[in-house]
Amino acid sequence: MNDGVIKLIKSSDFELEDSTTKLKELKGARGIIINRSDNVALLKKGTEYKLPGLTTDEDISDIGDRFVKNAYKELDADIEIVKDLGVLIEENGVDGVRVTNNVFICSVINNSKLNKVENSGYEVIWVSPEEALQLLSSYKKGVMATDDVCDKFCSTRDEFILRYYLINFKY
Repeated sequence: MNDGVIKLIKSSDFELEDSTTKLKELKGARGIIINRSDNVALLKKGTEYKLPGLTTDEDISDIGDRFVKNAYKELDADIEIVKDLGVLIEENGVDGVRVTNNVFICSVINNSKLNKVENSGYEVIWVSPEEALQLLSSYKKGVMATDDVCDKFCSTRDEFILRYYLINFKY
């Protein structure tokens, strides 16, 4: 695993106070999942868009393996990790958690459906990386006008990950 930190997102980034107490440690994984048409997967619910991923408080020895299994459930697709981009850390002092996310570039090996609605109500959409960035950025802009701290972290995280990919790996 690549332990290099590519980004630290803190409560103060949103003009909120950082926690002065110990934060609960969580593990996470997020991925840019690319299909054979060079489109990336986004999960969509209403006007919300996010990258596939997971967050857990379980002690996981191989977060990459867990991410691959989770992606199968979310996307109905077999994927493989092509590159480990490093770690993105979210220090959410308002909710008292610190999420250490491993970030991956993945490719689809096999998928039986292009779109699927999960039990959680998210629809899988496949769009160009540039369109995905527009959708994530537009969603983030709307979220920043709200009081939803978790969505502020998530939208900032996902927009950064996709922008990082486009700048460093797409071209």
